[in-house]
Amino acid sequence: MLWGLQGRAYADGDVLDATWGTIQTAVDTGGATSAVYISPATAAITIAGAPAAGQLVQLRIKRDPTDASDTLAVTADLLGVMLTFTRA
Repeated sequence: MLWGLQGRAYADGDVLDATWGTIQTAVDTGGATSAVYISPATAAITIAGAPAAGQLVQLRIKRDPTDASDTLAVTADLLGVMLTFTRA
């Protein structure tokens, strides 16, 4: 399975159709139905829009089953996301 994640921060008055940060991906091997698979972490994700305290941050997650790295031949359900973040 190949999952991708990208993010965007919005300040008050920002336009909604602003650019998202670069998507980062993680590949995991799955195979059995009705089983839980925990993928490795992605590379560091840069949130677009110069995020600051008190701003709205949105995350966009996708699976691309047409990517050659995604070899799972069945539907995958995303159950959750574990976030690890740092402060500068």
